[in-house]
Amino acid sequence: METVRETRARVAPHDAVSTVESYGVQVFRGTARFVGRDVVEVGDARLRFRRALVATGTRAALLDVPGLAEAGYLTNESIFALTERPRRLAITLVGEHAGELVAAVSLAMTSGLTLADLGRAIVPYPTRSEVWKRLADERARRRLTPGLKRWIERLLSLLRRT
Repeated sequence: METVRETRARVAPHDAVSTVESYGVQVFRGTARFVGRDVVEVGDARLRFRRALVATGTRAALLDVPGLAEAGYLTNESIFALTERPRRLAITLVGEHAGELVAAVSLAMTSGLTLADLGRAIVPYPTRSEVWKRLADERARRRLTPGLKRWIERLLSLLRRT
């Protein structure tokens, strides 16, 4: 966990709002709602823009499970404070990468790997499930052109080799 904490500390300055603002980007925090082609409302502010970047963050949603608070729980933020590997760990994840993360953590724990070992693993991006989802979305949006068909065939032949 020490390696993970060191890496997070090294990356944090580059991921900070102050770093983004130092490049002249205005950052507005709050719930945003587009109200026009070039207008967004953030809280009580109405902002006009030529170009906008919407960057969303996440917070762990705590489940309403009887006894959870008493038993203790970890979130995507607090898990990095661990100094020892827990004997048992139950994981509840929802999201685009949940399955891959559960599989990776399970493999690490059952194999006696540390999170540092896991951090050195190469995880393909996009994952196969993301590739299939993107292909299905693309197919649904437009007809399968000859160029797209050749691209899919090349992709499938590469995936078969792995």
